[in-house]
Amino acid sequence: MRLKQLDAPDKDLSFADYGNLIHGILEEFNTKFPQELPSDAREQLINIGLNKFQSAEISAELRAFWWPSFVKTVDWVLAQEAICRPDIKQIYNEVEGQMEFAAPAGPFIAEARADRLNFNKDGSIDIIDYKTGSIRSNKQVHAGYAPQLPIEGLIAASGGFSKNGRKIPTGKVNKLSYWRLGNKITEITETDKVLAQTRENLQKLISAFDFETTPYLARPNPKYVPKYSEYDHLERIKEWATEEDDE
Repeated sequence: MRLKQLDAPDKDLSFADYGNLIHGILEEFNTKFPQELPSDAREQLINIGLNKFQSAEISAELRAFWWPSFVKTVDWVLAQEAICRPDIKQIYNEVEGQMEFAAPAGPFIAEARADRLNFNKDGSIDIIDYKTGSIRSNKQVHAGYAPQLPIEGLIAASGGFSKNGRKIPTGKVNKLSYWRLGNKITEITETDKVLAQTRENLQKLISAFDFETTPYLARPNPKYVPKYSEYDHLERIKEWATEEDDE
């Protein structure tokens, strides 16, 4: 339905806004330097950060917390870039893609937006998702509870991503990675297995929901309820959950 919650007019900046800010800084840096790192990479990133922070009109109180965290993130990111950049032929930022699945009710289009694709010199592809908060574990990805990166992997392997109207080259997906910026990286390297399982799971899910008798459950797996959902108030979660507790 593509429903999206609107921000309150007087809403303060949140940690989610910090995440978006960092995403924007990295996107601008990688767009400017999509191949080798410049000799003044740290200075370049810091300057982009200064401009982004200024245009975001961040209060002095928030800036006192966010800026030192950003500087720490810069050093951490550049340490990771020093490792992976020699193998990279081209970096693509914020790319959109789609893939078609056959289904009982007709073709189904799965769409995704990837933070970053590394097209490597050996023709393989690495997909990276930036996080400023918690990240998914290998176990969750393999169990199918974190399908975002595997779906992006399926789209990349089928040549379904494009940037500014131009198709991004296809290739074997080498790695799926979560970068918890300034902290750690979680890598999924058994990509053939994960992508095959994700394709199978998606096909079953799409087919099941093509039938009117399949209910759309608010919380199909209580063990993996999102920490935050914009749709809980539409689903009246608190109301019926309280009634069930009383009964």
